[in-house]
Amino acid sequence: SAVDVVFVIDMVMSFLTAYPDAVREGMFEKRPARIAWRYLTSWFLADSLSMLPGVLELLHGLNACLYNGPSEMEIQKMRLMRVVRLARLARLNNFFAIAKKWQLASGTSYSKISLVNFFSVIALCCHWMACLWGGVAAQSSLNQRTWIHALRENKGGDDSMYTDRQSIYSMSLYWAIMTITSIGYGDILPQSEHEYWIASLCMVVMASIWAYIIGQVCGVVSTLMPHDVAFKRTMDDLNWLMEDRKVSTENRMELRRYFHESKDLRRLDDQKAIIDQMSPMLQGQVTSSLLHTWQHKVSFIRDMD
Repeated sequence: SAVDVVFVIDMVMSFLTAYPDAVREGMFEKRPARIAWRYLTSWFLADSLSMLPGVLELLHGLNACLYNGPSEMEIQKMRLMRVVRLARLARLNNFFAIAKKWQLASGTSYSKISLVNFFSVIALCCHWMACLWGGVAAQSSLNQRTWIHALRENKGGDDSMYTDRQSIYSMSLYWAIMTITSIGYGDILPQSEHEYWIASLCMVVMASIWAYIIGQVCGVVSTLMPHDVAFKRTMDDLNWLMEDRKVSTENRMELRRYFHESKDLRRLDDQKAIIDQMSPMLQGQVTSSLLHTWQHKVSFIRDMD
């Protein structure tokens, strides 16, 4: 499968990718033998285990072509072996390190990164719940009534829609999105005690995740434009002050005009406060960068270098 191909490419690249030298600060180890030994003594075993299900499926496929097809029990065992691929999740620390370096290089707002993370969590939860909900019906016995049978009786349609894996996943994902957003059209309903337990568990988990993410998103959105939010809050306080103290209309207009015209000045004060937190060397570098557009026009400053 495509996943196995990506895993193989990743393993090959791990034998060729340089890594930071622990002894020589700021240097990278580029010797192939050292790189290979480091990979063999760290993540090679976990990556090899994650490739095991794909190798077994390939061997069973060759056996089916040469002799006879695998039994249903063997197919189930091969599917369970795919859980071994979760061992690669331990390498997420490398991904987080790469993401941190990318954030330092790009300077992307932490608020925007948080929003992307929240929506990614929602998508991942919906995917997992869809797999769980669809798997409950797919793994049920033939004589057991499931939500797929009830949906077929109520809505009808092509029979392949209720047997194809992709179609079942799309319906399960539709149910997961309805559950996490608390919409609940009621067209997909549990039909057995087992499904009722699974549905109840999904509702509790996804409702908790949805409530947490909504609260966090509201907090993040309010800080996307902090200067504008602070200015509007200041103007509201000013209006309240003038109304409480019965300031004349002429003075009110003058005060509002002053605050609007000094908006950029207050932003410069905020920027100065940030620069004051830097070291003297960094302050000099930042100041030189900010004044670069005109400092070359002043002769005695231009010749200081």
